Amino acid sequence: MLKNILGENIFTEVKTENAINRLTSKANPRKVERVPAGVVFFGEMAFHLFAEQDPELLRVVFEGMRLLEDDYLGGYGSRGSGKVRFENLRVILRPKEYYFGEKNKEKPIIEKPTVQEILEDYETIKQKLGALFNAKGFCL
Repeated sequence: MLKNILGENIFTEVKTENAINRLTSKANPRKVERVPAGVVFFGEMAFHLFAEQDPELLRVVFEGMRLLEDDYLGGYGSRGSGKVRFENLRVILRPKEYYFGEKNKEKPIIEKPTVQEILEDYETIKQKLGALFNAKGFCL
């Protein structure tokens, strides 16, 4: 468990639960370490385009993210734990030159606040990716 200088939890909390055996009435207390509601994580994901049909596979990634928002991540989902939401998403196209020292300013080709909005506008995104894919070796 991570703690700050004052000894308070930063990223996790410990929740005590109790299961009772219905036959013997014996208690089985246990502690579960979990991430409290409201914690925000930041992250990146790279999706490489190698063929013109690859943008359609990217749609599958976004569909999976949307399905995850309706389900849960990790254990104790039936008790309300593990709910996630993806917000403030950006899709950035980087040509292969970006990785060989020519790092120019990145401009997102799409910025949407939610996965649902990306999926609703995915045909436009796919067209933009297709138009920019003329030179092979792009990376998202």
